Amino acid sequence: MEKLKNYVRNKVKPEGSIAEGYVAEEALTCNSHYLLGVKTRFNHPNRNNDGLNPTYKFQVFQSIRQKSVDNDPSCNPELFSLACEPESNVTSYTVCVINGVRFLVHDRDIRRTTQSNGVSTPDPIVETYYCQLEEILELTYIGNHKVVLLRCKWFDTGIASARSNVASLKIK
Repeated sequence: MEKLKNYVRNKVKPEGSIAEGYVAEEALTCNSHYLLGVKTRFNHPNRNNDGLNPTYKFQVFQSIRQKSVDNDPSCNPELFSLACEPESNVTSYTVCVINGVRFLVHDRDIRRTTQSNGVSTPDPIVETYYCQLEEILELTYIGNHKVVLLRCKWFDTGIASARSNVASLKIK
């Protein structure tokens, strides 16, 4: 109802103004699909547009697929499957075992006395970071190749941890 009230230009005859405004908006919506080079309020880029096109295909992946078509011996079947898009079904897990260490998603691990939802970067040369594991996803590619993705909430432990080997985190 508020949208229709905003169409009113002439308060003496609001019915005509509402009809005129509605027809104008419908015409603009319909025509904006056919005017590719013209910027309208329906097809303008977002305010924080990074300039990346979501349908963009990387040149590296195209060259790997072309090597597979040309039967190039340097093309690895695993690399080819990663160059193709993953299957549409994604599996989500709450537990993951990596190198014998069991990790739990933070939401599941919050009520336990011994928690193992943290992941850290133990390299002393690089600055130490710590994260809470939020989500575990498994993507399946052609040839039953699988990739596990870990979504984490990262924290910078800061310079204090380098001096004392004790990390202090301020988690809100």
